[in-house]
Amino acid sequence: PGHDRGATPSTVRRRVTDARWIWVLVAALSLLVYVAVMVSQPCLGRRISWFRDYANRPCNWGFNGGKPFLYFCANRGAVDVFAPICVAECPQGGNTSHSCPGTNATTGERVFHEVRDYASTPFRFDIAHGHLCRPKDLPHFQYTFNGDYMQLLIFFDMAVAKHWRKIVVCITFGVVWALVYVRLLRNQAGILVWGSLFLLFAALVVWAGMCFIGYHSWVCGTIIAVCTVCFGIFVDRQRDLINKTTVCIELACKCVLDMPVLKFTPILLAVLRIWICIGAFLVTRKLLACGWIVVGSHTEFALSVAQKLALAYILFMCAWMNFVLSAAWSFIAIYATSLWYFKGARKKSGVFGCSGFWVLMRYHLGSVIMGGLLSGLAAPFRFLVGLLTVVTRGEGFDAPVCCTGLAEFYEAYLEPLGKRAYADIVMNSADFATAAQFGQKVSRAQLETVQAVHAACGIFQVLGVVVVYILTRMAIAILLFRECASAMGNADEECRERLDSVFQPFQGMKFDNVMEALEVVTAALSALVAYPFMNLFDTVCDAILYCATVEQMRMEEEIESRASRASPPEPTMYA
Repeated sequence: PGHDRGATPSTVRRRVTDARWIWVLVAALSLLVYVAVMVSQPCLGRRISWFRDYANRPCNWGFNGGKPFLYFCANRGAVDVFAPICVAECPQGGNTSHSCPGTNATTGERVFHEVRDYASTPFRFDIAHGHLCRPKDLPHFQYTFNGDYMQLLIFFDMAVAKHWRKIVVCITFGVVWALVYVRLLRNQAGILVWGSLFLLFAALVVWAGMCFIGYHSWVCGTIIAVCTVCFGIFVDRQRDLINKTTVCIELACKCVLDMPVLKFTPILLAVLRIWICIGAFLVTRKLLACGWIVVGSHTEFALSVAQKLALAYILFMCAWMNFVLSAAWSFIAIYATSLWYFKGARKKSGVFGCSGFWVLMRYHLGSVIMGGLLSGLAAPFRFLVGLLTVVTRGEGFDAPVCCTGLAEFYEAYLEPLGKRAYADIVMNSADFATAAQFGQKVSRAQLETVQAVHAACGIFQVLGVVVVYILTRMAIAILLFRECASAMGNADEECRERLDSVFQPFQGMKFDNVMEALEVVTAALSALVAYPFMNLFDTVCDAILYCATVEQMRMEEEIESRASRASPPEPTMYA
């Protein structure tokens, strides 16, 4: 149909598409390097540490000249974060002492007294352009802080330095649990879908019963009972569509488990994203170091207009590169899925689908760069205007002119900017603009099924990420509990309380100590690493539906073509 060539990914004659966008990205990256070097170079010699003592005086500057290390005095088995000092070198043991500030309990005035040191090691804290004395023996130190973000970063760094092996193990668990979740969907998607619907229906019934019996509220009970009946009728009428969605999800998970390329590519994607973000952070840190200005005996932080523009450009390029990675990932997943779909039951090798990397770099890198930028920038608007369009196009809704115009704008320009554009690039080797328009046409041919699949996949994605988060946080909590109990000599009550609090995953985000923050951040990183696997079967479902729809459209066009050739010509007035 239209520009469709009737080919498959392995038979289509490919051509280079949107090549000019490669040069646009090369020019943008060259400008990024130039901006990073030229803007930060003049200020390399005047970096000032962000670490400051109890009187807000920077270390290794002015009053604290020759004292580059930030040091926290010991205070009853804890580090005193409320009154840090700057020292010339980090203490190596308890044979020395420093004059540390404190508060007189009677008058409330600041007083100084000698406090015995503890063993520490010097550590360069790059994020603050300073040096820190990190305690060697961490288990017995409390990580309390008073809300200062720099103190939080310092002690969070200490916790990471101590527990990084556990963090790596728990993040690896996230990948393993994600693959287990995909395998579970492969075999039990139908049970999960219908089980979830049944649990929701049962919850509504129980809620209605509680309103009638427990709260004696007939209004609440009647409303919920009506909603329950409507929900049951809706599910019954959508039974065939739900079964079709279940089959599609199971087929997508089977495709993922059949091809190694779909299992290791999300890991590669996560690693590349991390490196891009680290690079952007390092360049940004280097740029922010130029903001410290010496004013008399004090320092102030201010950025020039050029530095602000450079900072904005660095963040834009970081976002663009992440958009390109997302687009490349969609292309690889759709290419491998399309090959898997058209190859059928024939035997597939372990490297099946890896040719997508070569096809991407050789022919369609420009389209991926262009599509990634346009889709990434338009994503927030697509979501918001898309919701408005659904309401505007609803039956019985008299939309104002402005809403109708936005709906038309969405359908003409925003709706095509989706993953199905890469599916048409895979199938027909088209440029991004043409592929986006044809992908929109294919989506509308199976709109009801596509919406049902997206809804089901969205539910399973959220459920999978939440499960990985909870399991990872429980795992890191158990590991930290064992270490805490070992350090205390037994299963101390304080350790038990901290462990018990972790099994309430939706508790408030105001942490009493950095260890709780470490548990949450580790679990969040694990869920973030697992998310590409959760998003994987959604992309694969899209690709399978696209291939099936295109195949059906080709068959219908072939039938119409044969019928037109077989029918006799219509008589004319001269016959």
